[in-house]
Amino acid sequence: MQAPGEGVIRMANGVPAAVQSRDALARHLYHAIFGHVVGKTNRSIGFRDDALFCGVLDIFGFEFFETNTFEQLCINFTNELLQEYFNTFIFQNEAALYSEEGIEWEPQDFPDNKDVVALLQEGLTGLLPTLEEECFSVGGSSEAWHSKIRRQHASHSCFGIILTEPDVFVVTHFAGPVTYTAAGFMEKNRDQLSSDVMSCLQRSSSDFVRQMFLEHDRTFGTSEVSNASAGPGSPSRRVVKAQRYSVSSQFRQQSQELLCQIRSTDPHFIRCIKPNQKNQPFAGVVGFLPVPLFDRQAVAQQLSYQGVLEAVRVARAGFPVRLKHEDFLREFRCLAPHLFESSSEGGVVAARQAVTELIGTDRVQSLLLSSKDSSGQSSSRARWAIGKSRVFLKQEPYIALRGECFQVRHAAATRLQAAQRCRSETAAFRRLRRAIFQLQALARTRAAVLELRQRRHERASAALQAGLRTLLSTSICPVRPCGAGRPELVEGQTAQRALFVAPVSHAAVAALVALGASAAPPTPFAAQRTSFQSVWRGARGRQAAIAFRADRHRLARAVRALLRLRRRNLAHRAWRAEVLATYRGRGAGGGPCEPAPPKEVLVDDLLHLLNEYEFKQSEVRRLRAETEV
Repeated sequence: MQAPGEGVIRMANGVPAAVQSRDALARHLYHAIFGHVVGKTNRSIGFRDDALFCGVLDIFGFEFFETNTFEQLCINFTNELLQEYFNTFIFQNEAALYSEEGIEWEPQDFPDNKDVVALLQEGLTGLLPTLEEECFSVGGSSEAWHSKIRRQHASHSCFGIILTEPDVFVVTHFAGPVTYTAAGFMEKNRDQLSSDVMSCLQRSSSDFVRQMFLEHDRTFGTSEVSNASAGPGSPSRRVVKAQRYSVSSQFRQQSQELLCQIRSTDPHFIRCIKPNQKNQPFAGVVGFLPVPLFDRQAVAQQLSYQGVLEAVRVARAGFPVRLKHEDFLREFRCLAPHLFESSSEGGVVAARQAVTELIGTDRVQSLLLSSKDSSGQSSSRARWAIGKSRVFLKQEPYIALRGECFQVRHAAATRLQAAQRCRSETAAFRRLRRAIFQLQALARTRAAVLELRQRRHERASAALQAGLRTLLSTSICPVRPCGAGRPELVEGQTAQRALFVAPVSHAAVAALVALGASAAPPTPFAAQRTSFQSVWRGARGRQAAIAFRADRHRLARAVRALLRLRRRNLAHRAWRAEVLATYRGRGAGGGPCEPAPPKEVLVDDLLHLLNEYEFKQSEVRRLRAETEV
């Protein structure tokens, strides 16, 4: 190195100093190249400093790991500054909105993080200024800096210590407490960039490297500059002390420049949440639906350390629910329908007056006053306010009103469903009754048609029998000439009359036909009569044969069932007698048990029963035939 007015002094560095110098050179080179890339990108897209621009600030949020060191403190410090700006931005917007609507509000409801920001950067007692001062102190170390901040901020509300771990301290950030390890803070904050390395690279043969280090030059130690304002007796040059560089000071300067640039823009805040560490959208497929892959613990930590929960708390501090008068009336008019029964088609004359009347009803007032805050306690602060164009509500009264509206609409929907179901069921019943009436009409029509056919059949049978009797009587007792004797005529008429009155059986018809055949020669009608009788007898015979076979089949089944039952009973009796004999030591009545009847006896009994059944069936058929004739 070379001091002003002195020669060159050569001093060898140890390995730790050389490593620190190497790391400082790498950081400076990265900073220079990054600035060069950004500048070249802006020039390529035609960026001008005086033009409008759209910028994107990408920041992860508060960091909290198992071991937190200097890097996490710097990142969390930037997040605290951004959170402070966010709180101020929301506060200003809320203040402007409430002032425009003419609403009184309580600014103390809004949370802020001024205490923790002051703890990190205020004056000479902040954590980062104290660390910078310790870096340039002779014999400074991370342990000495830790002891100093423990003494200075022991009573601070956002600073804490852990007695069992002497090398850590706790900072209560806006998103939550973070535990930092003090070891290594001093080494990471120092900037050991050597002036010899800078001068060497400024004389590099590469134009790009030489340009990078000339644009991002530093002043080391003291330097002489021209004194333009020097008088006649003053020296023409003066000695200037170079600025002391450290990572924390440079970081704070860049953070302030970033905030100044953000304050000059119209910001929009977007919170991004990383659902999992595997960078995969789905965990698998269940059935035909994919299952999203969410790491619940990681998502909860991101919501906490990105300040999302605190942003919600900031929004809830004022009146988070803002509804226009028309929307409020449309949403909650069901709580007081009597106010809108006589309203015209265009609605209430003044929307604000209608909102005031709606909120002034006893039902709505009881809901607004009975609601409790998030801690479960009733609060005396303002829970709602009516502005010029909007209605402002706290979250708890809004939830109470929504719950009551849900119950009212549920009851109304239940009544509508009941009416609709009653109407649909009534219509279904009427359709069913009409269908039943039609079916009954069809059934009665069918029965009437069958009855008419039966009556026609009976009338035709009666006419046929009458004609048959007339013909038979004519053939048996023919009319004689007038000169015949009177007694024969009377006798023939009497026989004819008896024939019409008496019931006609098959045997009688056969006898009459035989008598007529012997009395008179056969005629064409006699041949037709014989054919009719043969057809009739054949049909009746077939019916009798079918009935006989069916009766015999049923009888055989019944006999088989009786035979099986009889065998079971006899076997059970034999078994019971054997058991009793075994138990008593002798047969029933003091003697041996009576053996079961032999098989031949059972078969004889069965044949006897069959004969009796056939005899009874023949009697039944005979009686049925006589009755039908």
